[in-house]
Amino acid sequence: MAASETKFPRKFTWQELAELNEEHNAHVAVRGKVYDLRRFFRKHPGGVDQMRLAAGRDVTQLFEMYHDFSVAKVLDQFYVGELITHELPVYPESGEFAKTLKKRVKGHFKQLGVSPKDGRWTLLRYLIFLTAIFSLWYLQVSCCVEDYFSTLRLHRV
Repeated sequence: MAASETKFPRKFTWQELAELNEEHNAHVAVRGKVYDLRRFFRKHPGGVDQMRLAAGRDVTQLFEMYHDFSVAKVLDQFYVGELITHELPVYPESGEFAKTLKKRVKGHFKQLGVSPKDGRWTLLRYLIFLTAIFSLWYLQVSCCVEDYFSTLRLHRV
């Protein structure tokens, strides 16, 4: 019997949750509450890959890192039970400081017209960095090789 067909709220252990890790039975836990996300699996704005990684796990930290606090209300329609054991440590709920900080950071990015989720600039920075490292390595190796061969020529004379 599927979790959504049982009497609410169902009690889940983290081992039971871990078994619900595929698209046809995808469940996640956030702050000790378990959600059946089968209907939402392909609709998630972050993509199916993120849902595949999250299915069957307690995703509290990831959820709070990537979502506004207001998004938590969307989860209510998928609620199916409570997580009664935990694989990972349980941290206290975010306080007003964290909420205010997150709101201000979001406003800052909005004011700059930059999306913190847009990885193109980050990728470009990594490519530039790696190109610089490779270039420096190449120069160092080519200079060392040239010095080595010039030393060999001096010894032959």
